[in-house]
Amino acid sequence: MEREDEERRLRREMRRIKRKKEERIRQLILAGLFTAASVIILAAVIVLFKNLFQKKQVDPGEVQVPEYVKVDLLTPNPYSRPQKPLEEVRGIVVHYVANPCSTARENRSYFEQLKDQTGQNATSASSHFVIGLEGEVVQCVPLTEVAYASNHRNSDTISIECCHHPMRRGSFTTVHMSPWWSCVRIFVRNLS
Repeated sequence: MEREDEERRLRREMRRIKRKKEERIRQLILAGLFTAASVIILAAVIVLFKNLFQKKQVDPGEVQVPEYVKVDLLTPNPYSRPQKPLEEVRGIVVHYVANPCSTARENRSYFEQLKDQTGQNATSASSHFVIGLEGEVVQCVPLTEVAYASNHRNSDTISIECCHHPMRRGSFTTVHMSPWWSCVRIFVRNLS
């Protein structure tokens, strides 16, 4: 009888160990399923937020230039219109031309004549747009190409040069502001 009791106790213990092992396996499977479901949900949330809040990249070539802009593109050359693609726009560079009292047309002509340079001291300069003393706007470089208006940001910016009077000491005038804001609004609307 003792032997039978011992065998029963042993069988019960074996069943208990087996149930415990099966329970542990069930818990591991459930934990794995929970982890997999969590990862899938997290990935879906990330994709959703990216689609909702990520800025859409716009091709600069699709931006419509206003009618008042006189499009007079520079001749392709290595010094003012290298025809390097502008693949991404991350900003707008706005500054003054180096020669006070010059017109938008004169600045465009300066950029154009750079193509005739020779020698080691060649200068590279250009801008996508030049705003003149009377508010006229000339486009010199297509929005799909790099212009040489800044030192380190040419590859990802649209450039706007502003003509100015020497007495203004480099401040924007109301003549600049209207076309300047129009240009900036076009890019911000299309590129953001």
